Amino acid sequence: MHEFSDTSNVSSHSQSDSDVIQSLTFEAQVLHGLKGHKSPFKALIAAEYNGVQVKLVNNFKLGVTNKSPKFLKLNPIGKVPVLETPDGLVFESNAIARYVARSNAGNSLHGSSLIDYVRHFC
Repeated sequence: MHEFSDTSNVSSHSQSDSDVIQSLTFEAQVLHGLKGHKSPFKALIAAEYNGVQVKLVNNFKLGVTNKSPKFLKLNPIGKVPVLETPDGLVFESNAIARYVARSNAGNSLHGSSLIDYVRHFC
């Protein structure tokens, strides 16, 4: 994962706070974005339904956190959300939601066929 991750500043989102779902394919991913905003919420919903652990960074302040030198190493433009994954960084809320939806090979949230996949994300 990228060096910016600091698990002391993240909250876990899963089916319940006491029952953290472990991903079938990889460790938790870190989502940088404003809590309660629709953009990161898409990824959190996909993670919830797909059984993928995604941690949202706590205390994210739009216009402050995303303009910091550390964040600009993740996304030089300073746009949010950004998802840190073992495969690399993912930008843009729809791309992040798609990535999370396809992350768990044991779940067909993204559809069981190519046409299902296209219909869900158009």
